[in-house]
Amino acid sequence: VPTSKFPPSYPSSLLSKGIGGKVQVTCEVDETGRLISSKIRQSSGHAELDKAALTAVARWKFKPGIKGGRKVRASCVVPFHFEVKKN
Repeated sequence: VPTSKFPPSYPSSLLSKGIGGKVQVTCEVDETGRLISSKIRQSSGHAELDKAALTAVARWKFKPGIKGGRKVRASCVVPFHFEVKKN
């Protein structure tokens, strides 16, 4: 579970073209809640959006997993939805 989140930076090249997408990132978290690794589980189809999601999640802090009352390594999936708001 994330305890502190930073929103991703929307790539300006895609924002100006009105291009959005959904990205799912798989995160591996250690016993202290530190991110060990992250990878794209489901790509948006746009490398810039995928990279923005990975960069954002790298700055996050997580609550470690609990099993049998003890802190353990765990994995989770974090969804990102990049949407261009139309005025």
